[in-house]
Amino acid sequence: MKVVEVIQDLPRFVASGALKVLTISYSGPYAYHTVDPIERVAELNNATPRDDNQLIKALAHFRYLKNQELEFVGKAAALSAAAVVGVFSWPTAEKTIWVAKMLWNWSFFTSCFALISSAQQRLLRRLPGPEDDDLVFPDEQVQIALNLLLQPVVRPPGGGKEKGRRVSRRMLYIWQNPTMLMSYSWVMFIAGYALHILTPVFDPSQGEVSSTVAIATLCGCALVVLNFAFCAGVCQFRLRPGKTHGDSVDSWLPGGHARHPAA
Repeated sequence: MKVVEVIQDLPRFVASGALKVLTISYSGPYAYHTVDPIERVAELNNATPRDDNQLIKALAHFRYLKNQELEFVGKAAALSAAAVVGVFSWPTAEKTIWVAKMLWNWSFFTSCFALISSAQQRLLRRLPGPEDDDLVFPDEQVQIALNLLLQPVVRPPGGGKEKGRRVSRRMLYIWQNPTMLMSYSWVMFIAGYALHILTPVFDPSQGEVSSTVAIATLCGCALVVLNFAFCAGVCQFRLRPGKTHGDSVDSWLPGGHARHPAA
């Protein structure tokens, strides 16, 4: 029986480990600006009885933290993109090894899409502000706000008691996405710069960009575009007012349920 449970939990453990690796360059901001406040919202929402005023304050606090984070991300991503543009204007960049050029191209793309993804501020308008309470922020708007943070409510097949809403791993990914892209853009820029400094170590022929390298560069850029399309599609789906009850929950990242499709 334990072996079966381990096998069932294996995807979750793998995803959990992968998530830690992916967020290693910004683990502190990820926890402070995204994970901790969303878990607090889930805790207050599932409390019995639920204190709507405290829940709205928690949502407002998350909005405040995200506004701060996205403001920083916008400036850092713009600086990263400008740095890449400046690097390609260097005469010595032509002799730089192709790996560095590929990393700089990826850095430019990720920084640009970090800027575009910072437009999540429009989603923050769906969350209550610091001056709102349960009288001025109706329940329908609260449910839409919760859809942007938590999994849909699960109704058991037998018509039993509804389970509390858990943190949506999919929405966790989306909310941290701008910071992830900005962080990766700087990591790739610095890695490319380190390789540029080591140019004399490499053979001069390594500075030539072949068609294979160009295709690999475009594939990396295409992944960034697909990532943006995925995030935009999920956000649009979650903004539907009726998305408060259903059969689906997140299962593709740790914390989800394996018996239901992700939502």
